[in-house]
This record gives sequence, C-alpha cells and structure tokens, in this order.
Amino acid sequence: MRIYTTLITCLFIWQFVAQSYQSGAQLLWEISLGNKKSYVWGTLHSNDKRVFDFPDSVYVLLKRSSLVALETDFFKKYKQQDVRLEEQILTLDKRGKMYTSSSRPTKTLFGSEDGTPQFMDAWFQAKASLQETPIIGLLDENFGDLEDNTELFSGERNTIFGRNESALLSDFYLQGNLKKIEAILSRNLVSSLQQEEILAKKEALISTLRSTVEQGNVFFVLGIELLLGEEGVLEKLKSLGIKMRPIQCSYSANPTADELTINSLNHYELLREVNKGGLKARFPGKPLETEGNLNELDFEFKELGQGNTFRIEVLERDTSLSLTQYAAIYIASPPYSPFFLGTMEDGTEYAQGLSDSYPDGLKWVRVIFSESNVAVISCNGGNKFMNSDRPTRFFNQVVLE
Repeated sequence: MRIYTTLITCLFIWQFVAQSYQSGAQLLWEISLGNKKSYVWGTLHSNDKRVFDFPDSVYVLLKRSSLVALETDFFKKYKQQDVRLEEQILTLDKRGKMYTSSSRPTKTLFGSEDGTPQFMDAWFQAKASLQETPIIGLLDENFGDLEDNTELFSGERNTIFGRNESALLSDFYLQGNLKKIEAILSRNLVSSLQQEEILAKKEALISTLRSTVEQGNVFFVLGIELLLGEEGVLEKLKSLGIKMRPIQCSYSANPTADELTINSLNHYELLREVNKGGLKARFPGKPLETEGNLNELDFEFKELGQGNTFRIEVLERDTSLSLTQYAAIYIASPPYSPFFLGTMEDGTEYAQGLSDSYPDGLKWVRVIFSESNVAVISCNGGNKFMNSDRPTRFFNQVVLE
C-alpha cells in the first residue's frame, strides 16, 4: 500500500510539474530604460491548455500594467476570417436533426476546439479588454494587410519520435528551451518569404518598442519567434543600451489574488442604447462593435483558439413584418429543418433554427424583436460547439428593451 501511495504521489507531483513552466524558463523579461520598467512575455501561438498555467509574475504584471502591447490587434485582424481550418463534419438526418459522424475536434488555425477558447496572444488581449487596460498593436501600421503566417509548423507534416511536432514545441516552450524552440521554428519556415517576413517584423518592432518602452509599465506580448536569434528583439534591445533581466517562473502554493482576478474575467456584459430602445447581452469577451447604414449595429466576438463566433445584429424594426417573416429572411433553413417558434421566460417570442449560408456554413440563429428593433443573434463553430448548449445559453441572455 505504501509503494502504491508513493507511486500515486510521485505521479501527481510529476503531472503538476509537467503542466507548469520550469523555473529557469527565459520567457519573461524585465526591460529597463532609465527609471522606466516594462516587461515582455514571449508567447507560443497555441491554444494547448498546458501553456496557460502561467507563473505568478505574469498575472501580477498583466493586472498592474497601464498598457498591453501586442504584435497586432488580433480580434480586428480576424474579424473577416474564419479561423477554422476545416469544414464542419455536420449532417442533417431525415427529421432535420443535426448530428456529426465524427467525435474529432475541429481544427483551427491556432489549435483545435478542444483547446483553450483563445490562443495565447488573443487570451492576453481578451483579458486586457475585460479589465479595461488600453491595447495597442505594434505592427498594425506596417503589417496590417499582410497574410498571416503564424502557422509556422505543421504537426501533420513534421513529426519527431512519432509525436506531433506542435505538441513537442509546447513541451520545449514549457521548459523554456529557447534553442530547441528556435530549431523547430527555423526548420518549419519552409519558404524564404516566411523567413523574410519574420525578419521584417523583428526590424519593424525595434523602433516601435523603443518608443513604447519610454512610457513605462507596459506589458509586451510577443510571439517567441520574434524574440529569438541574433536578429531577435531581445538582442536588438540590448544593443540599444536597454537593460534586460530574465524573471524566473515561480508559483505560489495557492492561486494569488491577481491570478484569481484575471481568471474571473470570463464574460462581458453589453448594455447599449439602440434605435430608441436598449440591448442587453452577455458575451464570452468584449465584442467588436461596428455601425452600418440605417442605424444598424453589429456586435461580434470570436474565440480564435476554438474557432467559435458569437454575433448580434440589431436593426430598426419594420412593423409591417411579422416575426415569422423576419425569420424567413434571416434564417436560411436547410431542407427538412425548418425554424421553430418559442417564448423566453420573460415572455419574449423568438424564432430559432439552423441556417445554412455562405460563408459561415451551418450556424444557429435566433430572431427576436421589440417595439423598435429586431435582433438577429447567431453562433457558429466546430462540430462539438454546434452540438452543445452554448448557442442556446448565449441566445437566452440577449434581451431587447
């Protein structure tokens, strides 16, 4: 029994250590310019859940920063792009009920729907937005229109020792093994165009970083590939006389107050006046808001890691149209799967159903209206998301007044 207990204890400790960053990992750096201090965290473009067990210092610095500086504003960058890498494996049966013939999670540009909702860079942006910390995209002005090359490696094409190389990269990242990380990334930058773009990004970052560092108390979130090598950001900043000091990864016995505060930021309560009325909704994060013609408003939030999209479009109501007529316009029902009518707990009537339209493919849509407005609420995502209760839970928290 003692041997068995010891084995379980060792296994538990090994799992705890394996899920945490090693203390000597050089992923967090203090940047000093005169009496101004800022910090840079080197990220991995991944939604692998293991890499989100951040050291205490990361939560402290994110919570107390006066500015969060990322490579780009990721939510704006991917507003018009579907980050799912494959089509949904969804089918409708003869009764119009949706099912999937595969239990495999849908792959996304930054992982899969089994990972964390955001990939790491977007996680920091989402948390900063929810705590109302200002955000800037350091490369937006120079690289806003370039095609994204964050998928620097292909786990299907490259394997080491029979393991998926992306998982191996996560292992090296948790260890802070910069040499092996650099070797994997360099090996997978298969085109000279990719290599030239990474070099151009590094060069563009230097001048922008220098001016931003002068502000002080900035938390920089930069892809690890931009920090590495002789031409990397770390070496370039040192050459400019900026002092750099690595900060060890350490963990308290219990979650710190800053960690608890940051992790509790998991939704955004939207309250907006629209067209002589009001809109209330709860999003998984702070949505992007755009205004169209004829007083139309659009609110959208994407889980870039898992590839799920939450959207509300609000437009002025045409009182000559019934709820059923509005549903016929905005819900493109597939064969054998007509929309249905229902009533919410507060008495609001709604029309809801599957809609199949380009470019989203299958998505869930609910239509509601008030005296002056109509809201078209939609959700789409991977196989598991579409077959879950998350769309309905989102719909139930949208109210027009």
